[in-house]
Amino acid sequence: MSSWEKLCKRVRYYTVGSHNAGMDEEDFECHYREYLHDIFGWGEDEIDRQYSVYFGHEKQNPKRADIVALYGDFPSIVFELKWKVALEDGDARLQLFSYMKQLEAEFGILTNGIALQLFYKPLGKKGGPWKVFGNNYNPTDKAGIELGELLLRSNYSEDKMRIFCDKLLKMSEEKREGIFDFQTDRPNFLMEEQMSGELDNKMIPLIKAYQKWLELSGDDYIKRQEEAARWVRKEIFNNQSLNTLGILKYRGLIKEIPSHLTNLKEGACRTLYKNSLSGEGKRRFLRAINLINKTAPEDCFEIMDKLTSDERYRIKGLGQSFWSEMLRCKFPNMPLVNSKTVNFFQKLGLYVGINPKEQHENVYYCYSRWIKLYGNNVSMLELSHMEHFALATDEGRKVMDELFSDSNKEV
Repeated sequence: MSSWEKLCKRVRYYTVGSHNAGMDEEDFECHYREYLHDIFGWGEDEIDRQYSVYFGHEKQNPKRADIVALYGDFPSIVFELKWKVALEDGDARLQLFSYMKQLEAEFGILTNGIALQLFYKPLGKKGGPWKVFGNNYNPTDKAGIELGELLLRSNYSEDKMRIFCDKLLKMSEEKREGIFDFQTDRPNFLMEEQMSGELDNKMIPLIKAYQKWLELSGDDYIKRQEEAARWVRKEIFNNQSLNTLGILKYRGLIKEIPSHLTNLKEGACRTLYKNSLSGEGKRRFLRAINLINKTAPEDCFEIMDKLTSDERYRIKGLGQSFWSEMLRCKFPNMPLVNSKTVNFFQKLGLYVGINPKEQHENVYYCYSRWIKLYGNNVSMLELSHMEHFALATDEGRKVMDELFSDSNKEV
């Protein structure tokens, strides 16, 4: 196994594992230092954490670079670590660039646990630093594997790195020309930096195969979801009627919801009936419906975290899966997001975040991108069912194996 593959395996484990949801930037920094030592063979005295960077007017209060790799006792590679925030954010880059300039280091690596970017600024040359490499820890990427070999301490030299970076500069200009140019009304740097022409080109045949399966299988999912949305809008999102229902009619209405929202699991159905019938549970449910009714379509993503974690609205046992179903009945552009959705995007090699709000925003970005790219009459509602095709049907699993077997390869 190459050193790049080992790095991808460890970073992916500490990034996408749900048991690491509480990890922070300091933890990530500790792990990355271990990677440089254990995987790439850099000595303890060659990896300096929280390296002091002195700027002219701040000599009493130096800035701190997250990690600096020393080569011949001089800074050679500056590492700036940002835990799960967009690397395209200007502040993250500017911080790295200022350290590179002050330390006279030609190479900088910026990573957030989701993607890695390599920057290069030859000393004495104007312009830059330039991003010469970006990758979301794909273990089979050829340039990544080559970079991993160069980062081995036993093989490292700045001359080799310069040759590699000059080659990547030419390659990146050619590669960029093939990437689909897309922007939504909601800028999303985190997902944009994970996109590639290769992924876009795989999504077209996947969507085609999915639509063909929908047609031939007689699956009436889309029709059922449209009927469910009409029922929920009429019966649940009618504040005046809902607030004046007697207790028996209210209980009957709550009990009927799972028969329309068919993606809900039986456990969630029982929880809904048990915890939203009377007392504080009922008051929270009515507050939540009122909140949704007052929310403008362009703000629909903003309320996901409130519904699942704010004590004014949160109902025990009812989480993202339930409210995702409810919200897309109210807002047609709201994609369905549950654990199966996250699993599907992992199969595509995409990280969509942890909390409900960011997951919905990120899935929305991807589906909007592919709807425009596909350009053949596919809706947000349709794409929200593609995960079932891809993960739960023989036809879908076969297509996924053909298109994404490399990205899902165990390392």
